[in-house]
Amino acid sequence: MSSTIKLHDDIYIIKNFYKSYNKLYDHILSNKMGYRSHNPDCVIRYQFDINSSIYSKEFPNLILDYNIDIQKKIYNIFNIKTKEKNTLTAIIYPEDCSMQEHTDNYDPLYNPNAKASHIISSVHYLNSSFTGGQLIFKNLNITIKPEENLLVIFNPNLLHSSSINKNGAKISLVNFWEEG
Repeated sequence: MSSTIKLHDDIYIIKNFYKSYNKLYDHILSNKMGYRSHNPDCVIRYQFDINSSIYSKEFPNLILDYNIDIQKKIYNIFNIKTKEKNTLTAIIYPEDCSMQEHTDNYDPLYNPNAKASHIISSVHYLNSSFTGGQLIFKNLNITIKPEENLLVIFNPNLLHSSSINKNGAKISLVNFWEEG
């Protein structure tokens, strides 16, 4: 059974979130058939879109069900309705990888005309077979140790980073939610 813990008005963790999604995670971790991209940080991203014809009928339903469960958590915690999502992003942090300090919304320094669209970010850790890799909210003095089945829901405007992970890859599912 999952348990929700408030770390800050804008940061919540849900322990033991994924128990019913073994097929979804197995598929993502074994097939990695989504769109793959690299960024300047060392992470590898796989974007899964349920409208793609490469997936079995079961896979899109699993993504939708998974996203709906997160939407329910967001609503229960923040009383905010979010738009339905047809995508899912898996992020793999190879060993010795980190993510620099950033927000999950636009950065006015690089794109002054952009408008913030995300109201909530979610990060779901799929494994704990590594050391390090903490999610750090330095300005709030909050550090979250990733562990398997941990879902973190937070305000996307909060500055955060990820420390270097060692002794294995860190794997997570990430979503950026819009009001809807």
